[in-house]
Amino acid sequence: MTKVFKKQARHLMQDDLVDLRSCPSLRAEPIAQNMYGHVTHVRHESTALVVVGYEGIDHVGYARDQVITVIAPQIYLFPHKLTVIEAEETPVIGFVDESSGVAIEDPSRSTCSRFEVEPQAYGLTPDDVQALKQLNEAVRQSCEDALDAMSLAIQNHLQVHHGDFAGMYFSGECERRGVLVAALRYAVAQIEDAKRDLVDDEAEGDAR
Repeated sequence: MTKVFKKQARHLMQDDLVDLRSCPSLRAEPIAQNMYGHVTHVRHESTALVVVGYEGIDHVGYARDQVITVIAPQIYLFPHKLTVIEAEETPVIGFVDESSGVAIEDPSRSTCSRFEVEPQAYGLTPDDVQALKQLNEAVRQSCEDALDAMSLAIQNHLQVHHGDFAGMYFSGECERRGVLVAALRYAVAQIEDAKRDLVDDEAEGDAR
């Protein structure tokens, strides 16, 4: 059974994939039976109305509290418990292999890390592997962006036009590692919290 989120229209976000069969004005249209709606933007028109733009589809208006079915991103369907692995080189989000109790950093390596294995050995699909890779990349990039934004905010407050000293304080392995570990832990906690809202898609058996 496919897992989905039920969101009020006011909580829709860019890049959400919407089951158009849950949209009152579109559910009877042929397009709703054949594709998902890729949200390109959300505009809050008033306290009562939200206008949603879909890729290749005209804008659609919803009552703010209209419940919409959103396809769960792959990372929320990951078959193992995610965990932060504070590896010697770079901390990462990995997962716990239930059969061995070992935290797996790289799904292409065995539980002892000595042998190369197929991710299928852990019950992972290519989509699962890609979702985990993209999550780690997104968190690492968020840390880079956060450090850049922090140093820039300080420079702006001090009214200086260069950040020549920033690297001395924000480029060290210890400083960057601390920020990265905190961000990784936050990401895992946020995923686990959101997964509590996953429900079975009752419309899964309908035409698609």
